[in-house]
Amino acid sequence: MTRKILAISLLTVVVATMLGLPAAQAQQAETDGIWLSHGYGMLIEINGAEVTVYDITSVSCTPLFDTEAVEEYHVEFVVENGELTMHDDKTLYITAARLENLPEQCANGGTVSDDPELNFEAFWHDFNEQYAFFDLYGVDWQAQYDQYRALVTADTTPEELFTVLSDMLRPLTDEHISLSNGQQDFSPAISASWLADDPMPVVTIFSMNNVVAQNTLNGQVSFNLEAFALEGDEALIANRFIFYGRLSDTVGYVNIPLETAYTEDGSDVANAGATMDRIVAEFADLETIIIDVRFNLGGDDAVALALASRFADEKRVVTTKQARDGDGFTPSREFYVEPGGPQQFTGNVIVLTSQFTVSAGETFVLAMDVLPHVTMVGENTAGAYSDVLSRVLPNGWTFGLSNERYVAADGEVYEKVGNPPDMLVPFDPEDFLAGTDQILSAALELAAQ
Repeated sequence: MTRKILAISLLTVVVATMLGLPAAQAQQAETDGIWLSHGYGMLIEINGAEVTVYDITSVSCTPLFDTEAVEEYHVEFVVENGELTMHDDKTLYITAARLENLPEQCANGGTVSDDPELNFEAFWHDFNEQYAFFDLYGVDWQAQYDQYRALVTADTTPEELFTVLSDMLRPLTDEHISLSNGQQDFSPAISASWLADDPMPVVTIFSMNNVVAQNTLNGQVSFNLEAFALEGDEALIANRFIFYGRLSDTVGYVNIPLETAYTEDGSDVANAGATMDRIVAEFADLETIIIDVRFNLGGDDAVALALASRFADEKRVVTTKQARDGDGFTPSREFYVEPGGPQQFTGNVIVLTSQFTVSAGETFVLAMDVLPHVTMVGENTAGAYSDVLSRVLPNGWTFGLSNERYVAADGEVYEKVGNPPDMLVPFDPEDFLAGTDQILSAALELAAQ
């Protein structure tokens, strides 16, 4: 699954002069030091142009990102009111408090070790201190520790440790939890029954858009994992991911499979806007636009909001976001959808959803759902809204977890349950693969009313 991944980089920030120093030097003097994030479990060490970001728990401190790794992205480090703020031009925003010294576990390069017991402890504590939804999934994390800790000793092999950690995660059937040792990947998320025996269910779900393209647009577009290199297909845009076409003289169709990888240079938000500008212009004469995100595997919230902005009638709150911080949460941050681009389509819009609409795809649904001219048709979405908090163990294994709570504009938290449609139409895979698209048919009937 394409997931929202927390990534960090450093840019030099030019601000007003301080104590007579040049602006860049003044800012560097402010940002230099050791900082502990509010929520997110990150310790940031800045020394001139060198930056190290650690995954920190009460028992471990593992290097997560170094300067070379973080320079690819566009995040600024700014000191405001005595605290460090890390933010980018998208939705990343983390604050941190200054520390006088490195915590003991971060000294001498941090916690780097293959010790299976230490890695078990670091893994359990990372979830214990950062994961936001134990109660939602009905999991007693201390009980998991009591059950599995005894299975790990100094002699536990890497293969055995991976199995223990995977088994400990199984009750947390969260789409945004993952574990990788570089050779094996594990996620506790439960696949639909018809995908249970599929060795690559994510690829299968993503490729379902090709079925839609062939059946809905009568073969005008060929969309699949191998089709992106095709030339001359004007109906495939945004790096050959988004496709669209007219279903009748009054109805247009747009398929959005994900909200990332639109460009090679990271300008996905701008490309998303330009893509939807083109579609809105071409569909300006239509009465209805159907937007299909049933097989949307997520990406970036900022891209989702840019796509939705071309349908906004006015500025509206979409969601508020908080990160787990100890026993509570960080202050809420509001995200909005507002008119974007040279023109907006505010006619009838129908959004198709399913249990496979996930992550940033669900943020798009939240954004569209606050617009008065939009109707949701299909199933509840997957219910995985949080950005994935990227973590690393002392032995180098990586994992991800959900540490953020999204509150919808209606005050509800749809984590796990998903965003409900206005018109419930279950997805039937057998009928769909046989050429009968019940959800789309319901949308077309609605458009004709």
